[in-house]
Amino acid sequence: FKQMRILHLHKPLQQAGIGVYACSPLKSRFEAVFSDISLAIHTKK
Repeated sequence: FKQMRILHLHKPLQQAGIGVYACSPLKSRFEAVFSDISLAIHTKK
């Protein structure tokens, strides 16, 4: 299963927390491995 969750911020925030998550679509236990992840700060021009 692959999915990207998009979050819309309706109110301006000073800070927002981000991260990765995993959930089982079959309600069972599983192991999740995240690789090749890159986060960067982009400033508004």
